[in-house]
Amino acid sequence: MEKTEKKESGSAPKTETKSTASATASSGQGKKILIIVLVLLVVCAVVCGIVFLASGAVLQNAVNNVSPDLITNQIEDRLNDELADNGNGEDFFDFTNPTWPSDMPASVPQIASGTITSTAKGTADGKATWTVIYTDLASDVMAQYRTQLTAKGWTMEDSSFLGDAWIIATNSTLELSALQIENGMTLSVVEK
Repeated sequence: MEKTEKKESGSAPKTETKSTASATASSGQGKKILIIVLVLLVVCAVVCGIVFLASGAVLQNAVNNVSPDLITNQIEDRLNDELADNGNGEDFFDFTNPTWPSDMPASVPQIASGTITSTAKGTADGKATWTVIYTDLASDVMAQYRTQLTAKGWTMEDSSFLGDAWIIATNSTLELSALQIENGMTLSVVEK
């Protein structure tokens, strides 16, 4: 800023600032720029929020429309492709017999409702493994199955981090897991 002194007759000299008008103008312009930046930030936040909500809705829709049969078929295909042979020429899994395995240990309760779509029996490291895949199950099947397991002496492991749709249980000789997806379930039993 440039200062000048003016003298009027009979008075003391006055100091005036020449750039007062330009300082006021640049201060007003700075406020306008700040307002524009804030408006742009708000617009960006709103757009990001809309995109986030829309992507969440699309993801939720995709999850809701997943068919249990699709998941079952993918599991079967994957196991058949990757685990078809246990290294000694024997089949590791066989998905051709959709009935309750006759050699399933008696301590494993059979689920009364639903339809068995696939079963698998294999041996790995000398330990038997059974897998049974169900569809058309009742909505309360997991609560009923927990009750059946407890009645047969199984201990429920903490699977709360996985929600109500998952059971992990053990007894003295076996480990069991059951995962429900909509009206389907995959039950796996492994010898300890």
